[in-house]
Amino acid sequence: MAKEEREVVYGKQACLAVLAKRPRDLLRVAYSEALEAEITALTAFAAEKKLPLLVRDDVELERMADSAHHEGVCVQTKPRKWTTPAELAELL
Repeated sequence: MAKEEREVVYGKQACLAVLAKRPRDLLRVAYSEALEAEITALTAFAAEKKLPLLVRDDVELERMADSAHHEGVCVQTKPRKWTTPAELAELL
């Protein structure tokens, strides 16, 4: 899968939301060991699905997120699929 076909989501609540709303899109989980107890549902799911689970330090997470606001966790996902205006109008 090409790099542009992937999305990086970071922050505890955002990553848990990906797990809740679109778990099939998860590709990889990177997290700080300090956050492990708070994201057990995410790490358990990744382990069950044999997705890469990477323990990383803050510098590596910051590089992955391209932000210092990663809160200790980043996930790589398939890109979100957006509804076009025409599709939305048809639904209404």
